[in-house]
Amino acid sequence: MNLREFGENTTISEPEQDEKQKKIEEITNSDEFKQIEDDYGDAVRDFISRYGEMSEPELLSEMLKLIAEKKREGTFDAEKIRQLAESVAPILTPEQREKMYNLLQYLN
Repeated sequence: MNLREFGENTTISEPEQDEKQKKIEEITNSDEFKQIEDDYGDAVRDFISRYGEMSEPELLSEMLKLIAEKKREGTFDAEKIRQLAESVAPILTPEQREKMYNLLQYLN
């Protein structure tokens, strides 16, 4: 699936949005998340509050903008992002992990 197809084929209904919010709350209240937050400071919570309500196409678009900006600034560190993703992966559902790993393909 290319980027255009991803955006065109991804929609979130209101019940799915409610379920997404419940999952976010479940994750952010877990012991695993609290350990990650201790390890990474407020960056994870800030990320979720800023991007947690975005649809997948919106999130992907924002991610690609941020990557381009950081590359221009010379501050992009794909390995650090992959390490953070690996630390978060255990608290995600299999579907969430798959989506996250699919998104990580855009880092290069």
